[in-house]
Amino acid sequence: MAEYYCKLFRQPYVGTHHLLLSYLYKNDNKVITFDEFYKYVKNIGSCRNRNEYTLYTPLLREYEKGSNIKDVILKILDNDNSIAYNILLNNKINISKLYDEVLNS
Repeated sequence: MAEYYCKLFRQPYVGTHHLLLSYLYKNDNKVITFDEFYKYVKNIGSCRNRNEYTLYTPLLREYEKGSNIKDVILKILDNDNSIAYNILLNNKINISKLYDEVLNS
């Protein structure tokens, strides 16, 4: 589903923000809703020319090796180099509270 959002927003790489968006779509969350995060990701911008191949950011590729989505989301929320983390930070979302909610879900 992360690939779907990447293509929808015409962004060049599937990144941690697309995976978090997919997670929020499937899981209720009190800290940030799917709709809120959707707006943040949409505002990143898009590319004119979309690559015909699905490309992943190195960080997302590294995380996805043999992990379930919840574990990957927890790793993303614990890494200040991820795009998703920085989107949350820049929009003043309480990342620690979000991490705890995902952990306990």
